[in-house]
This record gives sequence, structure tokens and C-alpha cells, in this order.
Amino acid sequence: MSPELDRPYLIIPHFVEQPTWGGSYIVSYKQIADEELKLRKIGQSYELYGGSILSLSSSSADSQFQNDIVEYNKSGSLSSDSDYVTLQNLTDQNPSRVLGSSFPHTRMPLLIKFTQALGNSFQIHVKKSQKQSRWKPKPESWYYLEDGVITYGVKKGADMDEFKQACLAIEEKMIALSDSLTIGALSYGRAKEKAESFIKSVNPLRFVNTHRVKRHSIVDLSPGAVQHSWEEDPVSCPHGNVLYEVQLDVTDDESTIRAFDKGKIQPDGTIRKIHVEDYFAHIDTDPEHNDLSLAMRKREGHSLIHTSHYSLDAATIQKEAVVENPPSFVHIFVIEGELRVETPTRTLSVEKGYSCFIPRAVKTFALSPTQEKTSILKTYIK
Repeated sequence: MSPELDRPYLIIPHFVEQPTWGGSYIVSYKQIADEELKLRKIGQSYELYGGSILSLSSSSADSQFQNDIVEYNKSGSLSSDSDYVTLQNLTDQNPSRVLGSSFPHTRMPLLIKFTQALGNSFQIHVKKSQKQSRWKPKPESWYYLEDGVITYGVKKGADMDEFKQACLAIEEKMIALSDSLTIGALSYGRAKEKAESFIKSVNPLRFVNTHRVKRHSIVDLSPGAVQHSWEEDPVSCPHGNVLYEVQLDVTDDESTIRAFDKGKIQPDGTIRKIHVEDYFAHIDTDPEHNDLSLAMRKREGHSLIHTSHYSLDAATIQKEAVVENPPSFVHIFVIEGELRVETPTRTLSVEKGYSCFIPRAVKTFALSPTQEKTSILKTYIK
């Protein structure tokens, strides 16, 4: 039997472990009881992407739904194919009725992530207008769920040649430490100490702007080509940077150009690939484009972000509201409380930390709170 197009679906989140910068915030936020998952360093939960698994459960509190989350994120698959459908299988039936008829997509074009980052690399994404063959643009935007610390842009007057040499020196040092650790000539603890000491002496942070970002702030990186990174402050921001990301579904290998990875190294010596030459070839050093205020967005009514690629709204649901679907699918993430999503054929209960997908074929749907305060984020394409 073909999956139904005119009903909402709960989404089974896909957890991405990040051994050097993940944490326990996401699993705790979702109140997942499994002890093994609690101990994993989860950096991101994919709330919606081309590979999403859609559950047939009617409530995120259902034991079957919770069991499926645990099984899927431990084994990478589900033992029974009667409890779910894939988003791609749904889309293959009728792309316009699932995703929307106003754009020519046959696969979900967006990637929506719930992220906890205890520090991450200096990186850029190329502008759409930049001509090159290696890298693809990846417009992305952030909505902060907790206070955070970031770098954004290079400092006015920064010596870019000196900055580049600093990044190259750190890359060379990290490769040497990785090699020593791999062959057993250096312990993991000693390698980390040496990396920290060397980076402190070079101090690449002196070339970039560091900012504190308050909860509920909106940062739009969709123009591209500007330096950005997530920073660490265990005192004022013990969870790191906790945010909701909306972006095009383009892989890091295709889109993320890194110049400095904060000395992060795994016990087996693994370090991430760095592209210093490409980073400095594509970075925008215009002071007007390196001002964080230009990337901050102010909420206008329900609207948080509107780009040509996606739109993100926020709302507090206090009573039942009937919603007319935009020209695309709708994705809803519950920040707080519990949400009832009702269509003519199905009703879902979505708790804090979980998501649902509403195909374009659903013309209207009703949202109502089942707790006194229910807040949501809604993503769609205009």
C-alpha cells in the first residue's frame, strides 16, 4: 500500500555524533531514556533532510516511536518496515503534492538541524555569485535556543597574509601531531597539550571578531563568504552554542571551507581536512560585509527569516488556530510544550524537542496547545 500524501508525519530524528564538539544537550532536551544515547556526544539532530524517516505513530510519546528513535540511532536502520515511510519514497509518488509545485525539486532541498556545538572551526561558505568549480554555496541561518559565543568576520585592518600564515602553521603542526599520535610516538593527552600550546602562541583569534549572542537571536549567513565559527565559554555558555539551523541540504565536503579547526583531534589521531588556500581565496574582507549587525535579523511578527531558499517563523500557540498551507510543505519543531496537529485524516501529538512534516497535499490543518505554553518553529518555502 502506498503511503498517504495528505496526512502529517512525525519525524524520527537522525543523531550525528561529533566526538570533538558534541554533547548531551539534544538527547536530554528530547527526554530520551536510553542510557547509551545519553552518553554519546551528539553534535546535531537532523530534524528534516532528504533522508528523513517518517513515523506512522500518532504521538511522540508513543513507546513505538521512542523505541524506533533508539533503534535507528544505534543501528542505522529499523527492523520493521511497517512503522515508517521514507520522505523520499513519499516524494517519489508525487513531488509537487509533497514538496510543493512552485519549485522543481524531486528531493527535499533543505536540511534542518538542532545543534549543540562546544566550539567548531573557522569556516566560510562561498557566495552564489562566486565562480568556482570545487565548492557549492550553502545558505544557512541560525536561531539561538541558548546564549552563545561566535566569531563573525575578520577584524577591520587585519593582515590577511599574516592570518593565512598562522592558519598554515597550525595546519602543519596538527598534521605532525596526528602522525605522532597515530604511530604511538605521542599520547593523546600530550598531543592535545601541544596543540593547545601552539595555537595559543599563534593566536588566530586576533584576526577575527568575537561576539556574544543572546538566546532567541537570529543570524543569517545565507549571503556567504564571511568567516564564522562557534566558540567555547564553559562559564557563561556551558552548553556551547545551542541553535536551530535551516540551510540548503549540501554536504560539508561540497560546501564548508575550513581554515582552522581549534586543534581538535581524536584519540586515534584523526583530524578534519583543512582548506587554507581555498578559504583565503574565497573570503570576503570588505569591512561592511564583516559586521555582525548586518547578519542579525529582527523578528517581524511571526517571521524570523525569509530568504529565496526558505522561510522560518516562530509562534506561541495559545488556542486552536487553523492554518492554510503555503505553496510548499511545512516543517514544525516544538520548542516548548506539546502541540496537537490535526488534519481531516490524522491527528498528531508532538512534544517538546520533536518535529513533524506536513506535505503540500494537506491544504489546511489545525494547531492547538495541549499544555499552557506551547512554542514552535515553522519552516517552509515561499
